[in-house]
Amino acid sequence: MSYPIGAELLSQELEKQPELPELELRFTSSPILSESDFRRMLENRRPYVVLRVQFVRWDKRLSYGDDQWIQEYLRGKWTLDVFPVLRSLKSRVKEKLTSEALPQVAAWMTKPREPAWYYGRKEFDVVFQPEEGAVEFREREMSH
Repeated sequence: MSYPIGAELLSQELEKQPELPELELRFTSSPILSESDFRRMLENRRPYVVLRVQFVRWDKRLSYGDDQWIQEYLRGKWTLDVFPVLRSLKSRVKEKLTSEALPQVAAWMTKPREPAWYYGRKEFDVVFQPEEGAVEFREREMSH
């Protein structure tokens, strides 16, 4: 397995959107809890998340403290996770990310929203469909 896109290319693509908020880029081993389940998902060519954008903002509570990382979440934090793919599919996924997914990610991140949206946890997943060689997009909102 390998990552479908590197930090440099990802940065270049996202810099085309100067209005994007600051985000933390992470290369993560699996979008689900069990890496063995994830590996089985890949080998069985089932659809899986290759990119996840997340916005998390906590409500202020006195018990959180003043650590730097806590303050980030109280202000609101954007992250972008990249997940590995089978090497045989890497070039196809990379092409789909640069041609379709990253423009959709940028559009989701910069969409005008009501102030209340910026509380809680929101996710935007790019899901690769190995059989079709296509990507689909899923937006989710989770409670705190």
